[in-house]
Amino acid sequence: MSCIDKILIANRGEIARRILATCHRLGLKGVVVYSDADAQLAYVQEANEAYLIGGAQPRHSYLRGDRLLEVAAKSGANPVFTTPYEFKRAAV
Repeated sequence: MSCIDKILIANRGEIARRILATCHRLGLKGVVVYSDADAQLAYVQEANEAYLIGGAQPRHSYLRGDRLLEVAAKSGANPVFTTPYEFKRAAV
């Protein structure tokens, strides 16, 4: 049985902040992804680790399942997503 100690959060803004707060209360590390447009948002600074995944438009960042999977692998985080269709396709 594996232990989860680091979670990749593929959300942004206030939702990411709430997930991060819960992670921290549970003693988990939170890894977030962000786009150029979100670089200055609070959740990026509040995360244990943050990775730039692309441009401001979601199709160039948050909807790129391949980039989300790359960050999961690079960071060693367990990916926990609210998944868009594109991520499901990339994960198969």
